[in-house]
Amino acid sequence: MSGIFNQLSEWLAKAAIDDLIDPRQGWEPIHRDDTFGWIVYDLQGFRSLIQDKEGALVFRCKFWEYEERKEKLYFVGRIDHYKQRDLTPWLIKNSFFTDKRFLKPSYVSLMIFAWSNSKVIVDRYLPESIYSLHQLQERAKEYGCYEVLRNLFISLCWAIKEASLDMPVFPIFIILCARRPCDLIGDNSSLELIPYVIECHVDDAQLPFSESAIRIREDSPVFPLGQQPDNKAIIFPDNTRLVIESTGSMAVRELLVALPPQKLKGRLLHAALYEVGKIGIMAIEGHERNPNVCDLVIRFWDVRVDDHDIRSRIEMSSDSMSLQEIGLGCGSHTMVMPDTRVSLYAAGIAERARQMLLGGSTQNGELWIGILKTNELQVSWRLIELGQTKVLSLKAKNDWEIRILKQASDQITQEAQKYSEIETGGVLIGRISLTRRCFTISRVIEAPPDSKRSKISFILGTQGLKEKVEEIHSKSSGFLNYVGTWHSHPKGGGPSALDKDSLEQMKRLRFGAPAVSLIWTPSGFKAIIDEGKLS
Repeated sequence: MSGIFNQLSEWLAKAAIDDLIDPRQGWEPIHRDDTFGWIVYDLQGFRSLIQDKEGALVFRCKFWEYEERKEKLYFVGRIDHYKQRDLTPWLIKNSFFTDKRFLKPSYVSLMIFAWSNSKVIVDRYLPESIYSLHQLQERAKEYGCYEVLRNLFISLCWAIKEASLDMPVFPIFIILCARRPCDLIGDNSSLELIPYVIECHVDDAQLPFSESAIRIREDSPVFPLGQQPDNKAIIFPDNTRLVIESTGSMAVRELLVALPPQKLKGRLLHAALYEVGKIGIMAIEGHERNPNVCDLVIRFWDVRVDDHDIRSRIEMSSDSMSLQEIGLGCGSHTMVMPDTRVSLYAAGIAERARQMLLGGSTQNGELWIGILKTNELQVSWRLIELGQTKVLSLKAKNDWEIRILKQASDQITQEAQKYSEIETGGVLIGRISLTRRCFTISRVIEAPPDSKRSKISFILGTQGLKEKVEEIHSKSSGFLNYVGTWHSHPKGGGPSALDKDSLEQMKRLRFGAPAVSLIWTPSGFKAIIDEGKLS
């Protein structure tokens, strides 16, 4: 008990001087004793919308209501951060309705997302004591986004009036962004997103002509909402053995790859068709989901660099995408092909999935490349196995992952052992995922002939280097590019002062894009990164 009392005493002493936040630990997210529902959205996606100057965006959303207690509970379905809306009378007319097609009716409303300019840092911990629109507006002043929010509500009232919306009470959802002085606890961002629901009560009012003839009352009730980022909302049963993903969406693929093993215990199988079905791939993760399907997809584009047959087929069908209408005023760029051609690939994919479920899995990752025969009646499958990817985790301003594919790792090790007494190096080719904060290295370009090696340093030459990088970039259809450099430390040790200086010089060549400097040592890889404009 004495330990508990000592801790309580220390907590009260810090609370008395408003010193509870420890920047070394991170910023504690705002505490809420109760929430009145949930809102689901892509946390990183919405953070990516935030600019240096203050702003606000509007989105349509679908929600469900539950009357389980005195207050309503609101559950807002996934909001697509790519689909921003203009606040117009047309949007109002097409946003507030009930969908009764299912057992539990759903409703449509709007969601507002507001943030301050980058100079407004909220370094005071404020309690969750907001119960009305007036209090929410006062909190928006604290967060530095009151003016954009006020202007948006004026536009909302005008649009409601012009649309002749006959709803005296309706919910609007809102997410405010607070810029914190340090990263949130358990997160790699200082942007805290805080969601609410406003039960808007509309009154007629005689306001200035420039605003509106109606207003949303300032005593309209406001309730805090819980939030569920998309990747946490995906739940697979514990006995899941195989997940087949064939959406054609890079966002979906990266989302599934980012799931930790406890969220997805089985293996992921990715399937896709290219060039009107002339090429198809099937990527199957290795043991313990290493290599993952993103590693294998990058390996496919790396194979394309050296395989003229695959490359020529892709070049022949470069304009295979077209806009297809899928409803009034809606469309999507997609690849049109006969169902029979899809079936040719689907049979092979289904058969390999069946074999895996019967125990036919391997330790390595599997990249199956299917080529449509010239008679278009058969698909020839070619297997490329990929061993385990070396994975490094690195903390800069953000958390980063560096993934070195087996082929690239072997290339580096062989080159380092060839020059076992002196330092050597080369150029790293691969791809950067800004969504996952991940470098994936697929191959290495050997050091140009004008490079200089010695026992204490390696200086990378430039002769013919630009042409080789551009050639790989072109042959991979722009998928692979320069991502950094590597060099060896035959005697071991971490980055030297010269290494860090060299990385600083790389900033001028990358135009704000991130880059990695990889160091080979006899005991393993080490790395330093330049986050570019992300820093």
